[in-house]
Amino acid sequence: MSDKGLDRESWLDLKDGLDYEEVPPEVQDLNITTPPPEIADWMLVLRYLAIAILVGVILFFIIRIITRPRQELSKAKEEPEATEDDLPNALTPLEKLYEALENAKAVKDFREAIRLLHQIVIKRLNDLGKLTAAPEKTNREYLRELKWNEVADDFTKLTLLHEISWYGEVETNQTQFDLIEKAFLSFINRTNEK
Repeated sequence: MSDKGLDRESWLDLKDGLDYEEVPPEVQDLNITTPPPEIADWMLVLRYLAIAILVGVILFFIIRIITRPRQELSKAKEEPEATEDDLPNALTPLEKLYEALENAKAVKDFREAIRLLHQIVIKRLNDLGKLTAAPEKTNREYLRELKWNEVADDFTKLTLLHEISWYGEVETNQTQFDLIEKAFLSFINRTNEK
């Protein structure tokens, strides 16, 4: 060998017998594949799921049956709420209307007091033959009956005050109620004079 490196003949001699093809190392077969799940396995899962759902439904109904009597007892003990049909109206005797009005004023339920004043006005107009009071009638129907009547304008204003208070659920204080009550009583007194 010389200092220049390897000459061609030396390289060919050294190259003989060498294999330059790389062979990948042999990989062992690990047999990773698992057998596909059988239908019996899925049926077992579905069976357990069905049992769990069935147990849940049964528990739901048992709890419902146990708690229902308690709910019914508590509802029975509660005082039934008054509906609009139970409230005094223009067909209620006048004494009871005034009694209910005084009770509402005593507890400062001005909304109910204004409603009662409106019912007293309707009762008074019914007694005078200016309109026909009926529990199923609306305020608009009463206004149409009084359309050409001499009290229609005043009744319209009073009805508007009632509707703002009752249906608009506007809070009314003592001062406002005193003014509203004065307007209603003035109307009632004027109709008593006729």
